[in-house]
Amino acid sequence: MPPNNLLLGSLLFVSAYALADDMLTEDAYLGDIPIVLTASRLAQAPQNTPLPLTIITRETIKASGASEVTELFRLVPGFITGHYRGHTPLVNHLFMNDTLSRRLQVMVDGRSIYAPSIGGPIWQTLPLNIDDIERIEVVRGPNGATYGTNAFLGVINIITRDPLLDKGAYFSSRLGNESWRESSLRYHYAGHGLALRFSTWIQSDDGFEKEIDGKKSDFFDLHTDYHFGKNNLRFFTGAGKSRNKQDEPQDPFTFAHNRRMASNYQMLKWERTVSDLMSFYVKLYHNYDGQIEHLTLQNVPLPTSAGVMVQDIPYDQDFDSHRYDAEMQFNQSPTQHLKLAYGASSRQDIVGSTRFLGDHSPVVIRAHRAFVHAAWEINQPWLMNAGLMAEDNDSGGRSLSPLMALHYHINSHHSVRLSATRATRSPVAFEEFPDARIVVNIPQTEDTVVDQLFFDNGDLKAETITTWDFGFMRHGFKHGINVNVNVAHHRMDRLISIVTAPFNDSFGDATTFNGTSDATFITGQLSMQYAFRHGPDLKIGYAYTDATATRHLRSDEKINNAKPWHNGFALVSQNLGADVHANLALYYRDKTRGLDSATLIPATHRLDINIMKNFDADGVKGEFGFAGQNVSGSYDGLYVFNKHTPRWAFVIKCGFN
Repeated sequence: MPPNNLLLGSLLFVSAYALADDMLTEDAYLGDIPIVLTASRLAQAPQNTPLPLTIITRETIKASGASEVTELFRLVPGFITGHYRGHTPLVNHLFMNDTLSRRLQVMVDGRSIYAPSIGGPIWQTLPLNIDDIERIEVVRGPNGATYGTNAFLGVINIITRDPLLDKGAYFSSRLGNESWRESSLRYHYAGHGLALRFSTWIQSDDGFEKEIDGKKSDFFDLHTDYHFGKNNLRFFTGAGKSRNKQDEPQDPFTFAHNRRMASNYQMLKWERTVSDLMSFYVKLYHNYDGQIEHLTLQNVPLPTSAGVMVQDIPYDQDFDSHRYDAEMQFNQSPTQHLKLAYGASSRQDIVGSTRFLGDHSPVVIRAHRAFVHAAWEINQPWLMNAGLMAEDNDSGGRSLSPLMALHYHINSHHSVRLSATRATRSPVAFEEFPDARIVVNIPQTEDTVVDQLFFDNGDLKAETITTWDFGFMRHGFKHGINVNVNVAHHRMDRLISIVTAPFNDSFGDATTFNGTSDATFITGQLSMQYAFRHGPDLKIGYAYTDATATRHLRSDEKINNAKPWHNGFALVSQNLGADVHANLALYYRDKTRGLDSATLIPATHRLDINIMKNFDADGVKGEFGFAGQNVSGSYDGLYVFNKHTPRWAFVIKCGFN
């Protein structure tokens, strides 16, 4: 059976099964329906969101045994995670053809952490303690109608825990092999309308075996809430820095050196409830990301008028960026059956790098946006979601991103959805204004040698994606099976890729960015949760991806083979008694083209184990146990040099009230 027919047959089978008579009584249904915010800016039950959604709960985060935020996205169907180097994690949806998540919008508490310099989030210095996360909402598909440009292949919104939910001090530590060290301290306070949480933590490890890619990182984060009347004033700030060991195994001129990275942010948000039918917020934030990387290229042969000379060349790869953003949003319910969210925002990005941007540095990019979303309950079984984002961006130009979704609720526990949406991705500063060169003045001669690495080949247009998605959900069961299935068709145009092109007669060819590639993706994704009455909880995810590059990218296979045909996971959680909990996670990824676009990475599997015991002694509550990552010892990298050996660690977490 052809793959597309197989997907359709599987969907029909699951749908037929879900529509059969339920074997469970009404008291087996979930009492509380979870509410999500990310998909449409409206508070909705998951079955009412216009696009496929994955929720990673706090309980799932604990069960996974993950020590870093990026590891959690292995639990999202269709997401590809791995590492470029031991200190450089990678996250993307559907395919991975570069070392950054340029086509994902990633937010923390609604604040975008997308770096305007090189694109995507810079995970290494993100000041976010995994123990502070309440849940993660992941939209698996384009959502430009809600969040504008760069919400191209999906949206990740990481929501931290309300400071009021905890009190006192918390300490955690993880000690393992390969210098795997993590320690964190959190403190909570609440009183007189004020609640706050302060976190500080450190991380270090030696990276991949036989590679020079160890890291040492430290962070802090502060979250304060002040309630007065119908108002809530929230202030967030944090900073992170990382010292990374670095070399380039494929470059004979680059030797081991250090790369220093840093980030900080500040966000102020005023929320006001006007009435039961209307509320609004005003949000201001600033992000900073920077890198300092100074090295010396050694024994480089340089052509001169006197022949070839060998010389060491000082070289740096520094950059920094600032983002300033202001947004206002109103939520309103004009009628019992209609909910609205509408607002506007303005943003300014400032990116500086003489190495990457040359004479363009610093670059200033401004963007202005207006948006509206509506959820209309047409009648009891029918619901419509609609949204529109209008954007004017200095990089990529003007764009309109629409969304339309129609839901049919078969009954209170089964529903189907058909949606259509369009999104864009604007070029980041390094794509729009590339000018990277090495200029060397040869001593004792009048020669000047210039090596042009990247050059500006003209204005790039924004990438576009148009998606049709069909989804089915079986939901609301406390025991038994909950299922979420979706099949989608994605048409991508003007994809931006790196190409070699003529620069001028003196220098010959150099590298630039080209936006003339098109591709089509057909995907099928499945999420399933089975909760036994007196047994383990089981979570399963699976994704099938078929891609065809229709223009330019077919020849270099950056699209056709830069994705796995199949990937998935299974997470099993079991209470063993005596306050002992065991969790086992198995991840699988089919063969895929590596980040060097030349090496075919074989199919990989990864097994993680996490066993913890709760304790309560003289007012000190917590848990201790051990965590094992990649205990199967499989190849676990998207980069050909990365081989992940098993890691084991002792873990302890405790709280003091």
